[in-house]
Amino acid sequence: MTDKNSFDDLKGLGYIHWVRCSTKAQVDTSVPDQLHVENGFGILHGMKHVDDMILEGISGASPKVYEKIKELIARKKAKDDFDVLLVHDLSRLTRGGPNDGGRIIADLRDAGIRLISVKDNIPNDKLGAVYQMLKHYTDQQQSEAIALATTRGSMSALSAGKRPHTQTTNYGLDRRIIGPDGEQRYRLRLNEDGSQDKLTLDGKTVLETFAPNPKSGSPNHYKLQKNEDYDFVLGKPERIEVVNRMYRRHHLDNWSGYRIAKELNDEGIPSPKGGLWTPETIHRILMNPIYLGVGLANFESTGRYYMRSDDGATPTNRSPEEMANYTQMPRRIRPEKDWKHIEQPLLDDFLDPRVRQPAMVEQAAYYERKAKGIKKKPGSYKNRSAKPQHILSYRMFETTTGLPMVGHTSKRGDKQWFSYKTKGAYRKPSSNPEVPTGMIPAPPVNQMVVGLLGEVIRMAPDLRDVLRRQIIAQQERNHAGRERMEGLTKQADEVRRQIVWIMENVCKIGEDEAGKKLAGLAEQRDRLDLQIKMIKDCSVLSDAEINALVEKLVDQIGKTQDLVRKDGMPAIHHLLDLLLVKAEADVERKWVDFEFRLPPWALTDPEALCLSSGHVCMTWRGACAGMVEDGLLLMRFKAFPYGKGRWLAFGYAE
Repeated sequence: MTDKNSFDDLKGLGYIHWVRCSTKAQVDTSVPDQLHVENGFGILHGMKHVDDMILEGISGASPKVYEKIKELIARKKAKDDFDVLLVHDLSRLTRGGPNDGGRIIADLRDAGIRLISVKDNIPNDKLGAVYQMLKHYTDQQQSEAIALATTRGSMSALSAGKRPHTQTTNYGLDRRIIGPDGEQRYRLRLNEDGSQDKLTLDGKTVLETFAPNPKSGSPNHYKLQKNEDYDFVLGKPERIEVVNRMYRRHHLDNWSGYRIAKELNDEGIPSPKGGLWTPETIHRILMNPIYLGVGLANFESTGRYYMRSDDGATPTNRSPEEMANYTQMPRRIRPEKDWKHIEQPLLDDFLDPRVRQPAMVEQAAYYERKAKGIKKKPGSYKNRSAKPQHILSYRMFETTTGLPMVGHTSKRGDKQWFSYKTKGAYRKPSSNPEVPTGMIPAPPVNQMVVGLLGEVIRMAPDLRDVLRRQIIAQQERNHAGRERMEGLTKQADEVRRQIVWIMENVCKIGEDEAGKKLAGLAEQRDRLDLQIKMIKDCSVLSDAEINALVEKLVDQIGKTQDLVRKDGMPAIHHLLDLLLVKAEADVERKWVDFEFRLPPWALTDPEALCLSSGHVCMTWRGACAGMVEDGLLLMRFKAFPYGKGRWLAFGYAE
């Protein structure tokens, strides 16, 4: 304990508490304990309490420590309302080592602020500076020792299967809590508003709800007990469907992340944190192997001193500049040999089987680039918006390699040729010499597929009734929209008011922050204006006008050129989702083997199906003897080149 007689000159001086704890979980215990000790010292020496400087959840090695010191120095210069800074011990001040500690003490001294460490009993003589330097050194070494033990323990638990590959619960997943005896207890689900639900194992009943974590203080969420472990299981069905939609849009419809995010935002589907979806968030989900049933650990490192390795812990060798300037260390991608792939069998069925193969191919290429340190240039992300010339991109696969076929456009002067090629073809021979380089002409294949789909729809016995019901339902939605007009208008006005306020206060907010806020508000304003415009533009149709529109739609559905046009692409892709089972291309022999799941009415006239695409029906075997599956019939349809530039169609059922 500090000797009272060493501080006879403190009576009447004003002091500020300096209190720091490294984690928010310590706030309720560590902060009161430090304040109690420092208050006792102040009362003992007749000092006056002025204010508190409390740093919650901040590491002693963080540069935020020095930022707070500069705030106190600025206060001293402006107000001069305190004389002493009280700390529990020097480790609460900083763990940045002798250099950081010496800089802080010198800056405080130059500003006329006396630093007193209550528990360190530092000599009040010439040896005091030496003692302080040694104390800062030992505090830093203790911090490194804690990091070493934590990292080594984390790697040991990971290797033993007692720790999952990540502490982050990815979108669409739940945590399943497991007791020490292996008993499955319940599951935890994070909500978009930041709250957390404790549910039964089937996920259908909420047992308890935990409030969102506060910005400061102890977290409110469930605290994992020392004898408990957890793993990941399939989460909320609606979120699982959102993730699957992302993968289908990306791999089957060839959509970009921006377009996917816009669709989700337009439908009001909240992102994992309750805000708007961004292309970056979509990209992270598309490139996350957890949705393929594999957890990836040790891919990146953010450690200050150590990172996990097969030896337990390996030094990160951070530069002095990083240590001094970053609260959270910059992410480093580790060498591929350090990566740990952990199977997650409970998540094998997360994705639609149709997108698993293309997702695996793209993720493999993505992580291959990461392993080689290849970075894409800003703005170089491929625009994957669907093109009518290549409706089968990532839906059709090359027979020998199983790789997806992608659209390819050749140009010579003003002329263009559209084809499908195997993904990865025409790259450097050393990358994958086994990828066949032949191509399949796109127009005849597209014409056959689209013509077939159009004829199937037009042959539907209740097509007109279905269209009529859809038109009437749309009319009802439009009417409901008019009732929402007032609320949408108020929202749009409020958004515009916020935009004006930000523009008038750019200097106060800062250009970067103002730019971010304006971008989000502008997108929200445009979305509301579009909804208002759509409601205003909708007219109420009479029965005669509805009937006329139905006949027009029936006529258009059967026309290939109308189906393939850009505005109709979403409908085509939706039909392919429903009816196309398989498409395999033999690029050497130039034929494509299709397998469609067709409704019974479509097989009553097989010749019409074939002729609708402009081809000759050569033969047809057992068209009505197909295999029934879910009330539908499986049929195989093969297209191949015949003669110069002419394609014929041949279909059969097995």
